Amino acid sequence: MDIDSIARVRAESAMSAYAARVGAANSAVSDRLSSLQSPQDRFAQMLGAVTQASEDAIRYTRMTPENLAIMRGVPTDRATLSRAPVLSSSMAEKRAQYDPLVQQSAQRYGLPSDLIHAVIQAESSYNPGSVSSVGAQGLMQLMPGTAAGLGVTNSFDPAQNIDGGSRYLRQMLDRFGGDLRLALAAYNCGPARVESLGIATSGDAAAYTRLSDGVRSYVSRVLSYAGIA
Repeated sequence: MDIDSIARVRAESAMSAYAARVGAANSAVSDRLSSLQSPQDRFAQMLGAVTQASEDAIRYTRMTPENLAIMRGVPTDRATLSRAPVLSSSMAEKRAQYDPLVQQSAQRYGLPSDLIHAVIQAESSYNPGSVSSVGAQGLMQLMPGTAAGLGVTNSFDPAQNIDGGSRYLRQMLDRFGGDLRLALAAYNCGPARVESLGIATSGDAAAYTRLSDGVRSYVSRVLSYAGIA
């Protein structure tokens, strides 16, 4: 056998031995990882998958076209709806705490309860004692003058605040012809301010940008919380 043949045989033998060692090492690692995952770990993984699937189902069903249909002038075809964000456990608990009052106001003023909840979340994160830098008070952040005009004598009383805020939101919807985005903008910065900008409809993109970035961001945030595209 010549030198080249001997070198080739030795190289092939070395490569074969190396491949065998790599395969053995991979097998040992896989076995070790499998042994580290206890039955409890595997159960936790399966439980997590089931929980995620349940949360996804809830996110799809919290907002329906039928729930929105009671609001005049608001499109309710399924193309306008998006998945509402999942609330944290603490936020969900706060929502549940005030939901009876929200449901009462929703029925009284013909508003989707999810919309009222969304305004509360955006305004105060469900803090009934919240006071803004400009003096807005309570869950739905009513200015003292606005509260007085709505018959609210104590803005820190959740029942009065939610009723007054919902009534005011209904007034803004009526004032702006059912245009939800303009109504929310008016709720945030005042109807006179919105009217002074001469925006006939929020569907006019160029005119809608006359609102400040902060107001438009507020509107988008409320719509997102409500699960409305």
